[in-house]
Amino acid sequence: MLKNKKFHLPFRYDVEDQIFIICMSEIEEFPKYITKISGIENKYDSRVISSSFENLNLDSVRQKSNGDLINIEHHSSINDDLMMRDYGYCVSLHKASKKSVMPFIFYTGKLPVERVHYLNDLMFFSPVWFITQEINGNVLLNNLKYKIFNQKKWDAYDILDFIWIPTFYNDLQMEDLLLELLKLFGHIIAEDTLLDIAQRCLELWIGNKIRKSKNTNFITEVLRMSELVQRPFEEVLEEAIIANCLEQFEEATLERGRVEGREEAKEMEELLISKLLEVYSPEELSKDLNIPLERILEIKNSK
Repeated sequence: MLKNKKFHLPFRYDVEDQIFIICMSEIEEFPKYITKISGIENKYDSRVISSSFENLNLDSVRQKSNGDLINIEHHSSINDDLMMRDYGYCVSLHKASKKSVMPFIFYTGKLPVERVHYLNDLMFFSPVWFITQEINGNVLLNNLKYKIFNQKKWDAYDILDFIWIPTFYNDLQMEDLLLELLKLFGHIIAEDTLLDIAQRCLELWIGNKIRKSKNTNFITEVLRMSELVQRPFEEVLEEAIIANCLEQFEEATLERGRVEGREEAKEMEELLISKLLEVYSPEELSKDLNIPLERILEIKNSK
């Protein structure tokens, strides 16, 4: 895989997954935010898992005060294969721990969605869903504005609403919504750790969703106002833009059977490789992305 020479984020392109990982690993209240369950004590102790189950991912597994386990999976899209994978993971977790396992899916994708996967007439997988598109983001945004206007301190749940509002139902276009969040950001009263998390997630959303915007200078200026800035905003924006390019390139590649799909894939491929050539050599890209060196050199020489 490509070694990071300049970029600070892992080289992956699911921005929502990145935000989910940040929230799950750094905000203690996030599991309760999703499950609405009190008495979630801590992460499940991986030391009790036998060597036969070392490959189990326990990052999103939490333990209740009565010993039962909660498994939370994030999906921005869902299909039968993913449902079967989640089901299989819960079964493996139950077998390894001998504990009751309650599955949750934090779903940030489009509606409608099939909520139950049937193995047969008697056996099925029916997780508990937290579906962001069923939440009225307009109401939540107004609640956050009210707190700002009245100079009320935000808690972790307010910060989580702020972070995930881009996935909720909302009347605003994405860029307009992110600009509204930017305006709020400079006035949030909260603990520094929560402000830092909110900023990092907002940077990811902006880099992934806003491109060639007339508001770029405003965006940069607002985020630089915070004393919590630890590195240049342009670096974060660059990273998330490349992530967006990868995502669009993959989608376009799936459409290669159509003429317009092929053209879109070619355009995205050229944009992505041009960006990566600022950091990596043609030989590195050819080897790690499995693209012929001649194609990469062709793109390099055309710029």
